Amino acid sequence: MTESILKSIDRCNEGYIKINHGIMRAFAFKRKCYPLRAVINDSLQESNKEEKTTNRALVELAYLHRYIRIADINFQDNYPIDLTTDEIFAEIKILSAMISDLVEK
Repeated sequence: MTESILKSIDRCNEGYIKINHGIMRAFAFKRKCYPLRAVINDSLQESNKEEKTTNRALVELAYLHRYIRIADINFQDNYPIDLTTDEIFAEIKILSAMISDLVEK
């Protein structure tokens, strides 16, 4: 499944996945925000599997990446949205805090 999700992410980068326009749940991956259901359901279609709800799509995504950041993002076209430098640093700060919580006694 993870290989299929990565292929769908590539397809989204190229604008080949139809994305409903407006505010949708999205996940951050490699400096971009992707529409959660659109990417996961594209991946499932390629594998001839049944489409998932947003909640189930999130579970499928967890198999690909341990850290998942979900946000409501306004999509206006069929491409992922680039994260700003400030957004990237904010994610790094969150991850640093999570790591500190794991290693502290």
